Amino acid sequence: MIDTKKIEIKGNAIFIDDNEKLLKIAEEKGLNSTLTDREGKTKDSKYRIINSLKEID
Repeated sequence: MIDTKKIEIKGNAIFIDDNEKLLKIAEEKGLNSTLTDREGKTKDSKYRIINSLKEID
């Protein structure tokens, strides 16, 4: 397992995942986090929700 406390990220980056726990860790590291929901089941999240990678801007 990777110790996320030792990871440093410099510059602009985006993290896309379907797991809000991982999005939270990425956000704490300074990444812009986006929730992917391919099936359209998630109606509410503190993260931006996309249904397809085509929605990345």
